[in-house]
This record gives sequence, structure tokens and C-alpha cells, in this order.
Amino acid sequence: MYIKKTIGERCFLGSIDIDDYPKYTEWANDIEHLIGMKLPARYISLEAGKKRLAKMASDKNTFSIIENKSNELIGFCFLGNIDELNQTGEIGIMLAKEKTNFGFGTEACTLLLDYAFNILNLFNVKLEVYDYNKQAIASYKKIGFKQVGAWRKAKLIFGKRYNQIIMDILADEYFQDN
Repeated sequence: MYIKKTIGERCFLGSIDIDDYPKYTEWANDIEHLIGMKLPARYISLEAGKKRLAKMASDKNTFSIIENKSNELIGFCFLGNIDELNQTGEIGIMLAKEKTNFGFGTEACTLLLDYAFNILNLFNVKLEVYDYNKQAIASYKKIGFKQVGAWRKAKLIFGKRYNQIIMDILADEYFQDN
């Protein structure tokens, strides 16, 4: 059972259920899927997956993404590197690959930004994404993120290098669009 934290039309952000560790471990071991994320593409055991999920569950700013219709776990998201003095933070998302292209990632990020700006009173939220992940970049731009820089040639995949794009959104920009 998931405790609902913030609710959207198609999904909600909720508590993390440690019993979801087999699904988390499956996703964390899908190298093809991980290429688009900042997570290391290394095999992890079920036990290691359970430990990681338990650590995520202990973080008050890490959430499960649950589809409203089915009450099914479809991903995880977090708000981290929070600097309360400067009112900044960073978001990340891991969505089940079979749930991409349906708007769940966009809605989950929007819910996370609502939490960041309205509950935590942050002013600037950033994220990092690789330049080949065009789908994610389009989703982030749709929400209102702007590219503010790039770490050039920071990702090496099969002998080819890619840029790590840095994007951010300010609270006043977010509220203007939403």
C-alpha cells in the first residue's frame, strides 16, 4: 500500500514500499534502460536492490510514482542536493520503460516541482540529462525547464561521447506557466 503524498490526474507520488525491491532491481539491471539515466550501468543483486530501496525509502524527498488507475508502481523520483539557504535542489526520475511516451514522466516531474516550490519553498530546481535522450529533454522543456549549460562529452557509450545537459527552472517561471 502506498501513502499518497501528491496526486495528479494519471499518477501520484507516494511512499516507497520496500517490498517493491524485485521490480526496482529488475529496472536497475536493465542496461538498455539505464543508458538514459545517471545511474551506473552495473549489475546489482536482489539483496543490493533491497538495500538501495530501503535507503531511498528513508529519504523524505524520494517517492514512488504510482499509476492512479491501476495503483501500480511505474517509477521513482527524488528531490535531492537541497540547499535551504539558497533555496535550490535537483530532481531525478526513473520511469518504467513500458510507461514512457504516455505523459507519466511529465506529470510526475510536475508533481515533484509542485512539492519543491510549494512545500519546500525552493526557488531553483535543476536536473541533468544526456543530449541523446531527446524524449526526456522535450518533456522537461514542456514543463518549463531551460538549458543552462552542458558538461561536454561527459558520457561514453560504446566508444561514442555525449554531452550532459544541465537544465533548471525557477519558481516564478514555473508558477507563470502553471
